[in-house]
Amino acid sequence: QPISDIYEETNYKVLSIITNRIKEIGKMSATDAGRLSILLKNQDLKQIEKILSDATKLSIKEIDSIITESASHNDDLSEELFKARNMPPTTFATDLSLLTIVEQAKKSMVDDVVRLSNTTAFVINGKATDIGKTYNYAVNRAVFEVQQGLFDFNTAMRSTVKELAESGIRTVDFESGYSRRADSQIRMNISDGVRQLNANYREVQGQSFDADGIEL
Repeated sequence: QPISDIYEETNYKVLSIITNRIKEIGKMSATDAGRLSILLKNQDLKQIEKILSDATKLSIKEIDSIITESASHNDDLSEELFKARNMPPTTFATDLSLLTIVEQAKKSMVDDVVRLSNTTAFVINGKATDIGKTYNYAVNRAVFEVQQGLFDFNTAMRSTVKELAESGIRTVDFESGYSRRADSQIRMNISDGVRQLNANYREVQGQSFDADGIEL
């Protein structure tokens, strides 16, 4: 949940930058809108880039916490079993095999989050478009609407803002076109990673305990 929250907040912040810029353009004259500074656009995009980077860093910290907590939970579950056989408990603090499983799980999940963070996009008009191009599309359309002056600006831009909000930041396989909201995809990947960690971890503890079966 903490990682899901990070990406929900990231989605909100990125959408806020784009929609606030659209709002400001709507207040401009046609001439000023046409002269919208490239510097201003670059500042927005750098801010968006930093938001995404910060989300990745926060997620990596959370992953460390999640993995350590899962390993400790497994140690707590097995403590009584080892005690019943008068055996020292096998934990990731004392067993290299378990420590390796923990470190591999951390690396795998971190790599996953970094990879997903590098394929973020919006789906606009049914097509996955990276965040930089999405920003330019929305801003350029806003400029065009101001310059045309044919319709009420808010009415003209409502569909663009609605489409941005409904898409949200997504992770995209650009080859296949498949996409999923970033918070959902990352949550699913973390859950799968934790399940795999637990399975591998308990197998090693079971072997140390000399268990003769697995409860399904």
